[in-house]
Amino acid sequence: MLRLRRALREDTARQPFLLLTSQAVQFNPIGDCQLDVARFSALLTACRQHVHTRAETCHVCMGWLAQAADLYRVISWPASPYATACCSRNGSCSARGATPTGRRCLIQLGTYHESRGEPELVQRYARRLIAIEPWHEQGQLQLMRALARDGQITAALETYAVNSRALAEGFGILPSAEATALFSRFQAGQIGRGVVSGPSPDRSATSRSERRPDHRAHL
Repeated sequence: MLRLRRALREDTARQPFLLLTSQAVQFNPIGDCQLDVARFSALLTACRQHVHTRAETCHVCMGWLAQAADLYRVISWPASPYATACCSRNGSCSARGATPTGRRCLIQLGTYHESRGEPELVQRYARRLIAIEPWHEQGQLQLMRALARDGQITAALETYAVNSRALAEGFGILPSAEATALFSRFQAGQIGRGVVSGPSPDRSATSRSERRPDHRAHL
């Protein structure tokens, strides 16, 4: 523990970074440090407690969600009993994919900016989600529509191809009928406003996501 304290350079801090007992090691909540996971949770709590008419269109809540998304990071480690126990206990990470709260945060932001006609921002959050879960269809659909709306039809078609490969390699299944229909419309040059806007409800492919093939943990 002494080496850990030295590595953290606690001697230069007004308050120790760690609180140590014979039973536990924890971060000092009043220490000279900030925890991304604590800030992430606080921002989501602020959204839940904020009084608004419609959560999905609340500019204040979306600002908090954007800050939370900036804190969302992927931590990769081999599966182990210790890692699984830690994740299960604090609920802040998952050994199989994005946490429900993290996934929902990115989807909400993508949906919000899609409704506002801001394809570049939709792409930002959809790409973040897909980087964590390449098979996540809601993120793929958001990205396809945003790219098409931005005039990047070839990129939208390629997104479908990438999604198809991810589903085939990870689960041995085909894209949904909705994704295939959107691909066919883009391929046929049907790029009307009704095709590239109007986000569908969050069908986060739960059944597929629960069978993720890797062992990654996420904030």
